[in-house]
Amino acid sequence: MTGFRKGHKRVRHAPPAACCAAAVTGAALQPLSTGAPRPIARYIAAMAGKLSPRAQTRMAELGELDRRVHTVHGLVEQYAVARANLESLEIPLRRNFSQLKMHFMGAGLDSMSQLAGSMEMAIRRGMAQAAKTRILREAVGSMRFQLELEQRSVVSADRERQAAEAAGDEG
Repeated sequence: MTGFRKGHKRVRHAPPAACCAAAVTGAALQPLSTGAPRPIARYIAAMAGKLSPRAQTRMAELGELDRRVHTVHGLVEQYAVARANLESLEIPLRRNFSQLKMHFMGAGLDSMSQLAGSMEMAIRRGMAQAAKTRILREAVGSMRFQLELEQRSVVSADRERQAAEAAGDEG
């Protein structure tokens, strides 16, 4: 049953240690966690039933962009701790920043698209790994912050619009 776990649909493979520990303890196998949910994700999940369809669509789009930025963040951290064969990590970083640039442009987030493009060029430059890592970490942190800000603005704008409609219906 490659790729399957008891009681779940297709999920990532568990590391051998997790499978062995579950077999020894008799614990039920659960899907692997991708990390702790970010505070904004919990906030947005609480608001999901109250948002308009347009806002929910925008939130889903921003959530997908957040997932992609999280993937790039993982690659940046791998690059930061790598000691040898840095070129093999720079290639996927360039590719992911290039894709991220296109997705941001498609979502109408031009400043973030420009930031992703500048990070794509920064990876190509010949400089020390520590300097590149610092630049990439700052950029990813900025992207995550701006996405969170955009998510909050979508929620607040939708609340204001709903409050205005409610006031208009009553008055």
